[in-house]
Amino acid sequence: MSRMIGFSLLGLAIVASVMVWLWRTPTSAKSSSRSMSDAAAGSALASRALQAPARDVPGAPAAARPPASLGQVASATIRERMLTADNIAEELRRIEMDPTVPVADKLFYRALVLEACSGYQDSIQREGPEAAAAVKEGNLDRLIALVMGAMKDEKQKVAMQYNLKRKVWNACRGFAASATSQAEIEKAYAAAAAAGNPAAIARVVGARMAESGAQNVDKVPMSDRRFAAGAQGPVGYPDPITPQEHRRLLDAMFSEDPVAIVAAGNVLSMGTDRQSLRFGAEQVELGPRYEAIWTLAACEFGFECGQRNLSVNLACAERGRCSDDYASYLRDQVLTPTEFAEVQANAHAIAEAIRRHDLSAFQMVDEPARSRVLVGNPPTRIGIR
Repeated sequence: MSRMIGFSLLGLAIVASVMVWLWRTPTSAKSSSRSMSDAAAGSALASRALQAPARDVPGAPAAARPPASLGQVASATIRERMLTADNIAEELRRIEMDPTVPVADKLFYRALVLEACSGYQDSIQREGPEAAAAVKEGNLDRLIALVMGAMKDEKQKVAMQYNLKRKVWNACRGFAASATSQAEIEKAYAAAAAAGNPAAIARVVGARMAESGAQNVDKVPMSDRRFAAGAQGPVGYPDPITPQEHRRLLDAMFSEDPVAIVAAGNVLSMGTDRQSLRFGAEQVELGPRYEAIWTLAACEFGFECGQRNLSVNLACAERGRCSDDYASYLRDQVLTPTEFAEVQANAHAIAEAIRRHDLSAFQMVDEPARSRVLVGNPPTRIGIR
């Protein structure tokens, strides 16, 4: 899991662990040192992606704008294919050979799968002997029966079955015989960003911030360092988002790609000791629940917010607390009624601002955030559910 520790200055310390991801990530991830050639190539691609001219964004009301483009429809279809595939490595190969899939999408899903499957061998070794044997034999049904043997609730059984099929050791089988370096992963995302994929563009900005956070350890005030106690490596406040990065993140959101909305929104919301995001005419600071707000906003654009949503699925499969969708999960399991009403209202207002392509609604101000985030390498992973 990426190292990202958040805390609220309102008095409650929290560890940010609600990262949206295609399946459950390993409990630990080792960052690999970059070779000079890979790092240079990745930096060059990232630079091209971030220096591309920002398109003019009209402020026309939603009703006056055209319906979803063929590209948006195609992207949604690819997401569905990845969410239902038993083996995402095989599905990626089919996507890469499909002439109807845009090059930027092919590159993005290659980076996504590369990162997800980078811990394939470790994930097998972490399993018990029964699971390891089932994986080796390709007999997932036996493993599912073993895990679900004591379950009585049908909803929980369905959730656990989906959960097991999305485990790295199953979904990535055959993809990688050896570990993938972080440099290779960053290079793949940079290529997708250079090709114009909006979610990859957000990831590149997030990677730059993660790198700066790792280098800013000594700049974290002593009063805040206690919040880094659980980190697996160096973490610090990232350098401020530049005006150019700000615009690129907004353009990524205004693509109305739900994966890009979550990715860009979470990067924009990385509050630091020097900078914070303020939303709307009232300059609202989203606070420590920003991940829920951005996910709920993305639900309005087709993000996976049903029972396959990562948070919804894990709550049902592992704790037997099943919800119909992400909103009811937040309402019934995570937030108080007052908190949920505030999160829901902010999410809907953000969705409306995205539909209007309203640049003025998302302002970065040079003021410390009330809810700050410490970041480090590797960067936060992108998720499609």
